[in-house]
Order: sequence, then C-alpha cells, then structure tokens
Amino acid sequence: SVAIVDAEEMKKVSNSNISTMLQGKAAGVQITTDGQPGADPSVRIRGIGSFGSTAPLYVIDGVPMGTTIRDFSPNDIETIQVLKDASAGAIYGSRAANGVIIITTKQGSKEQPMKIDYSGYLGVDNINKNVYEVMDAAEYSNFLGVSAANSGTTLPKGYSYNSTTGKYQFMDDTDTDWFDEVFKVGIRQNHNVNISGGGKNNTYNVGLDYFDQEGTLEGAGPNYTRFTARMNNTMEAKFVKLKLGLVYSHSSQDNMAISNASEYVQGLYGDVTNVLRGTLLMQPTIKAYDESTWVLDDKVGAASKYNYDAYGYGVYYDDIHGDISASNPLLVNNNLERNTLVDRIVATGSANVDLLDMVGQKNDNHKLNYNINLSYSKTVCKDYTWIGAWIQSNRVYLAKENEQLSEKYRTNTGALIENTLSYDGTFGNSHLNILVGQTFEKEQYHELFARGNNYPEPYYLQITNAEERDASSYESTHVLASYLGRLNYDFAGKYLVSATVRYDGSSRLSSEDRWEVFP
Repeated sequence: SVAIVDAEEMKKVSNSNISTMLQGKAAGVQITTDGQPGADPSVRIRGIGSFGSTAPLYVIDGVPMGTTIRDFSPNDIETIQVLKDASAGAIYGSRAANGVIIITTKQGSKEQPMKIDYSGYLGVDNINKNVYEVMDAAEYSNFLGVSAANSGTTLPKGYSYNSTTGKYQFMDDTDTDWFDEVFKVGIRQNHNVNISGGGKNNTYNVGLDYFDQEGTLEGAGPNYTRFTARMNNTMEAKFVKLKLGLVYSHSSQDNMAISNASEYVQGLYGDVTNVLRGTLLMQPTIKAYDESTWVLDDKVGAASKYNYDAYGYGVYYDDIHGDISASNPLLVNNNLERNTLVDRIVATGSANVDLLDMVGQKNDNHKLNYNINLSYSKTVCKDYTWIGAWIQSNRVYLAKENEQLSEKYRTNTGALIENTLSYDGTFGNSHLNILVGQTFEKEQYHELFARGNNYPEPYYLQITNAEERDASSYESTHVLASYLGRLNYDFAGKYLVSATVRYDGSSRLSSEDRWEVFP
C-alpha cells in the first residue's frame, strides 16, 4: 500500500527532521525519538521487519539517500509518499524491506517570472515544572529528621531539631529549586527563502534554509543548528529533458552529557546518572553554585589531585548532608561536551530521451523513453567529545587518569549510475507499462579516530598534549549492482496486474552468494 502525506500540513508543526514530521500522519508508521534537538528518530513502517537496521529507505528526487535524511530541510519538500508493503517497494530490492519513503523537492514553473518567498518563525520551548511534586528545603529537612528519629539513625549535622517550631531544619537558608536551576526556556527559529521561476524551456528553484534550536537544559547541550542550500534546475531541448540538483548542508549538534540512555563513561564514579534523573534526586539543601568548590582540598582528601575540583558548582558534604552520593546535574552537563559537525553535499543529474520523438515517430499512445540518473554524495562528520576530570566527594568524581579528549573524522561518499528503458502503451482498453534497467552503486567509508587521556592544567585541549594517546582508522568499500524489470498492466482501469523482478549483486557477500534474484 502507498500512503500520501500532506506536506503542507506537516510543515505547520515545528520540527528539525523530516522523519519526525511523519509522526501521526501515516497509518502503520511509528516514530520514536528521545526529544533532543536534532535527534535522528527511529522510523518503523509496519513494525520490525529485520534483525538488523529497521530504518526505511529514503528516496529523494528519484535518488536513494540511505536511511537518514536529517541534513535536509523540511521546507524543501513538495510531496512525500510512504511505500509500506513489499509489492510497492519491490523495485528497490532488498533495501526496501523496511519500507520506502519517497520525497520530491520543490521545482520551478515554466514561463513564470522570478518569485521570492520568505517563511519563518520564532518560538520557545518551555518545560512544565509542575509535573513532579518535589519537596522544598523545609519539607525535606523535616522529612529527613523524622525519618532518622523513627529509624534510630544518626542525623547529619547540617540538620537539627527546632523546639520552637517542632520541626527539623537545615543549618542555613539554602533552598534550591533544581528544576529552576537545570531547566531554561529554549529558543527555536527557522528562516527560509525560496526563489523560483522559469522560461519556456527551463525552470529553476533555489532554497536557503536556517534552523536553530537551543535546548531546555543548562549546560553544553542539547542544541542543534543547521544551514541548508538547495538548487533544482530543469531544461528541455526537443526530445531531451535534463534535470540538475545540488544540495549542501552544514549542521552542528551538541548532545546531552548523559542522556536518558545513560551512556557509560569510563572512570565516572558515584550515582552519576542522566541529567533529568539527577535533577529529581538532588537535595534542595545543596547549592546549585558555590564558589568555594573550586578548591575542596580541606574537605575532600582526593581533591588534592585536581586543580579545579568542582568548578564552582554546589556539592554535598558527608557530614552536613549525609553520604548521598549524588551528582550536581549542572556540573555533569557542563563538563561533558559532545559535539558533532556534519557537512553534506549531494549532486544529482538526469537525462530523459524520448526515443520515438528522436526518430520522428512521436505517438500519444506509445512512448519509449531512455533515462539516465547520476548522483554523487559526500558526507564529512567530525565527532568531538571532551570529558574533563572533576571531583565532588570521595565517592562522586571523574578520575583524572580517565579524563579524555577524543576526535573522530568520518567520511562517506556514494555514487550512483542508473540506466532505464521504459515503454508505455495504450491498446484500446488495455494499458501496458514496461520498465527494464540497470543500476550501479558504490559506497566508500573512511574513519579516523584519535583520543588522549590525562591532560596538564591549565587545559590546552590538543590530543598531542595528553599523557596517553592512541589512534585507529577504518575504511571500507561496498558495491551494489542490479538488473531490474517491472510490468504493469491494467484493463479499463479496473483490473490490474503487476510484476517486478530484480537481480542484485552485492560485494558485502561472498562470491558464492553474491548474486540473487528477488521476484
């Protein structure tokens, strides 16, 4: 089955990713995401259909783009279709096992003067802070005191019983609302300029798009910024139609220090969890910021190994607050930096030749066309991760020897050549469409990774300055060659017959199993 999605209706909701915009717009399409700005969502069509990747194949303007389109602007969409069953996506072979999402981008119109359109918005993201009912300092102090009295345990010396009020209280007026401290108002904005037009035999459409989303957490992330430039051009000359397309995008994504997935960080000790859980667990009697924590040598024995200790963020003390082993989420989300820069360019070109018109036999009931598609794409990514050492207590710290700066450079290039010959004919009430073709795709991937541990202070963050360093690299090349055929027949527009076959060969498989027929 095929689902056609209203692209204009989708654009009424602010989203950074085209895939996220499909949520709730097509039956059988499930979208899940962790909600971080710029996050690439998980897309499943008709459930899980593979032990490996469950992502669908994206095809933009007739060119397969793989399983992610995060770097394309939603404002460039003209139409979008979702192919959900095996028959609809069979022409794309085994890559269509998880469904196919077909997107066409905006084109110009013939004999139209230059038209310039602007669209944009500015909005805010605000976290509802009334979802959780948490105690303030007075409530928490009394709760802790009563609990200690009932259980016969020792009350930390920061708390005491006030005979006048009959309640327990903290030693000073610290009353931290951790939701106010950790969460902030996020700003998102999008600006798009579209230039289109055309003459008698040509059209053009140029789009410039800027998207920026600042997350709702204080600290290094999450944030996301993307700039996209796109150009489409068509030309006609007698029996030949040419199409050219070019897309460039640049994006920068700052991730949360520790997300809801609770990523493992080597050398991180104590109850250091994701920022959201940490916000709920922190005591209101602990300060959010405290200038004295730059130097904790007199309170934390192991702090003598560190120069910046807790960086001026509030910490707990065993004798005052109790041994709670809690981490300040502001400290964690500021001192663990994760950034990804992506530059992507996609160039496409196609030529369609009307063979009957070329030999002077143009016929409205019979058409024979040859089409060639060419595409080239290159994606360059830089992953930057800085995990600086810090210490809050003898139990909550990131060990100096595990302090790490890592950089990963990833380059992915792909090329496609596609040749097809199609016949479309009408014989009375019968209509026949036949397509045969050949495709060749080549992908090359290269990765270079380097990291360094334990840096002298003050920091000058270069991997060459680390006491311990190591590096690795990886590269691969994959080729997919295919021969395909498709037949569609209908009688009087009521009775339909469709058949598709592909003969695919993949370099990922051994020579004995490399080629297979997919009917």
